[in-house]
Amino acid sequence: MVHIRSLLGGGPISEDEGKIAETFKKRGVSEVIWNITNECNLKCRHCYVDAGLERSSNELSKEEAIRLANEMGELGVPLLFLTGGEPFLRKDLFDILSVIKDYDVKVVLSTGGHMLSREVIKEIAKYRISYLAVPIYGPEEFHDMYVGVKGAFSKVIKAAEVAKKEGIEVCIKTLITKETLRYARYVIEISKQLGSKIVYLCDLINVGRASRKYRERVEKVEWRRLASYMLEEALSNEDMEFDIGAHPSLAPYIVKKLEEIGCNTDKVIKRLKTRSVCPVGRGLIAINASGDFLPCNFVQEFKVGNFRNMSLREAANVLSELGSRDELKGKCGSCTYRDVCGGCRAKAYVYYKDIMAEDPSCVMYRDEIR
Repeated sequence: MVHIRSLLGGGPISEDEGKIAETFKKRGVSEVIWNITNECNLKCRHCYVDAGLERSSNELSKEEAIRLANEMGELGVPLLFLTGGEPFLRKDLFDILSVIKDYDVKVVLSTGGHMLSREVIKEIAKYRISYLAVPIYGPEEFHDMYVGVKGAFSKVIKAAEVAKKEGIEVCIKTLITKETLRYARYVIEISKQLGSKIVYLCDLINVGRASRKYRERVEKVEWRRLASYMLEEALSNEDMEFDIGAHPSLAPYIVKKLEEIGCNTDKVIKRLKTRSVCPVGRGLIAINASGDFLPCNFVQEFKVGNFRNMSLREAANVLSELGSRDELKGKCGSCTYRDVCGGCRAKAYVYYKDIMAEDPSCVMYRDEIR
């Protein structure tokens, strides 16, 4: 994950990054991404877990989910992303949040926004949610088409407005594809209007329902242009963060852009080397709805164990074995920024079935992806 504002110093999540790095150093865990259900009432064409209207038969039970939440707290997990499917389709969501509330865990609750009534948002506010993440892919007609549900856009806008009034910070999330790229600046502008301090823009990874959509991937030159635009925005607005997902090579690209305008980047590079931008093997624990432990939420088939027979701490130890950047292959293995970036391990696995292979989408190389 590339946090542009924090690369410049400061920003709304710079303090969190420090805590995450310290927890990783002490306990070997940085953040957890937990897909608590695969059930969903939207029909997003890019869904990486291929979520649908039916709940998985082997989904963690309420008792198992509560036990897992307690283990997270006891392990000292500093940051938890709760996502789905649609988290609000789990009837025990608030029971899970109640457990987590008793620990010093920062929670980002990621939802499609379709179930966020005023009453639900008021209930969320009781559980010290740090950020409510909701999607916007473009203007109303396009957004509704993209998620497959009419009226979805207006519900997201209303939910974001109510959440801000209830004291819950809002993160606007979007996906960058050839279809959505034209609306990236629109998403950034509407995020400002809604008072969102964080915009999350994720690159497309061809898994789940997007497994055959290679032609929808944005070329490197377009990502460079978009990253340059976001850097300009971040330089002019110190209260806003741009979080780029699944494209770690944009960190060294932005570092190079900063050097071009005369910025000293020594401290930035030193800080990035402590973890590298891709968190696979560097403290990230992804957990799917069935309780499988994964190195990344985008590689659902890469399972190192299951919560029913492995503890969270044991999973962290196993996943740490993937953290050595000395094992990287191809261009990533010989790159000057190997320890800063690390390349996207999920894309390496999706493209080459080798989690240590080179990142085929790296923007530091001028050749375009296939």
